Amino acid sequence: MLTQGLAFEPDTVRAVDDAIQDGLGQCGVAEHAVPVLRGELAGDDQRAGLHALIDNIQQGIPHRGFYTTWPPREYTFPTVIEVTYFLSMCTQLKIPVQSHLRLENGQRVDPFSFCTLCWRQPLPGRKLCAHHSPHVPLQDEVGTQAAAARYKSGVRQRERFDKAVNRILTKEVTEFHEGLFTPVVLFPEQGIAAWLTERRPLLWQLLGERQQELSDGNAVSMLLDLLHSPDGLPPKAHQTYRLINQHLHEHPLLIWPMLIRAEGWHRCREDVRRQWGGKRSGAGRPVQPSATSPCTDQQPGVARGCADHKSQ
Repeated sequence: MLTQGLAFEPDTVRAVDDAIQDGLGQCGVAEHAVPVLRGELAGDDQRAGLHALIDNIQQGIPHRGFYTTWPPREYTFPTVIEVTYFLSMCTQLKIPVQSHLRLENGQRVDPFSFCTLCWRQPLPGRKLCAHHSPHVPLQDEVGTQAAAARYKSGVRQRERFDKAVNRILTKEVTEFHEGLFTPVVLFPEQGIAAWLTERRPLLWQLLGERQQELSDGNAVSMLLDLLHSPDGLPPKAHQTYRLINQHLHEHPLLIWPMLIRAEGWHRCREDVRRQWGGKRSGAGRPVQPSATSPCTDQQPGVARGCADHKSQ
């Protein structure tokens, strides 16, 4: 079958010639490829030429990698919806962020990779961060039990967390489009304290006493100290956090997806804490009678009154 119907256009032959000149010729492909493609061989000679061509191409694959002048394929990262909308808004504002999505020096670290249960960078090769992973290297028994408890808590509130993030995202993306791209939705260069107060109030509250020290110059550093500190992490994760934090220092705009996830997570926790212990409705206490009867505004004997108080 390989010897039948071999007819190639001149463009195909030229493409093969270019490929040969670009490195495949190092393995003798030129000796067999062009005669076969041009139909200069027939019968047994054509069959032998095809087999020789296949052998030469197999030998030439390693040389293709060494001698090619074509650039390598761009490494792509998986993304989450808040990153997708972030990149979309940057495109609409003509902000060139594509060149900053990868760390310098060829580091294969994704600054937009997040733990599935929060905003932190996951441990290398995992989907969970050190805070939520039930198994973290160099932990004692107490630490392992605490990690397992955090993991179970995170799993229980994951749906609530995702909904909280989506609510914030929907609100801000809608505002951005309805305002014709003019609202300051993305992380600003100036007025960061006011932006946090308005759009990330729980993170602003968590800064606590450090609010007075926050300025446009140190805001990113303080937020990373609060949300993404590498202290206490295993060595490899510690290095990854440091690389990402350094990258976010150099490109502060990229911190926006992390902040929206952190704000959503803390909103979720606030909702959960309102139901803790004595804060939950009817937590071991008898139901208090109403201060007024639902029908005290009715006159006795009026048909609209409560059924228990109607005239018999």
